[in-house]
Amino acid sequence: MRGHIAVLGYTNRTPSIAYEILSSGSRLKRFLHGVDRATPHLVILDAEVDYELTQDLRAHLKSYWNPHLITFRTGEGIQQDDLEKVDPTHAAAIILPASTFEGQRRERIDARTIKTILSIKNLVRASECDPPMVVAEILDARKVELAERAYGKNIRIVCSETLICRLMAQNIHHPGLSYVYAELLRHV
Repeated sequence: MRGHIAVLGYTNRTPSIAYEILSSGSRLKRFLHGVDRATPHLVILDAEVDYELTQDLRAHLKSYWNPHLITFRTGEGIQQDDLEKVDPTHAAAIILPASTFEGQRRERIDARTIKTILSIKNLVRASECDPPMVVAEILDARKVELAERAYGKNIRIVCSETLICRLMAQNIHHPGLSYVYAELLRHV
């Protein structure tokens, strides 16, 4: 497969990410056009793939559910053999959501994310392909620079701690700003 979007790990954020990708309009189509793909195809890698997981995603996606556009693979993103199941070297983008409700401390979650980024980099380097876009969530703002250096130039880090703090502070300074955010971030 070429030009697919790989999501490494099924977390509480994965259904929302899948919904946003499958329901997005022209911006995603322009991105996919650059990799010669007309429609998005999601490949989700998780340690345990079962019927309940599929039904959970189906319930969240509602009318956007299409089993031909979503592929599940069993494995861990940190393991290179498992990572090869989603073919990161030919992916248009790779998304690493943080698994905040696993019961682990955020340092461990961020360390696992950074190790997964390094595994992706090693596979891409060995294949001598252009590195795909990687979007990763880091919980601790102090680890953002480390995650960026781990992969190189084609990575975007979303620091949820910083983002939430800034949004909350701006809403205190400017009452009603949340309505503006909702309008800006809504799909048309």
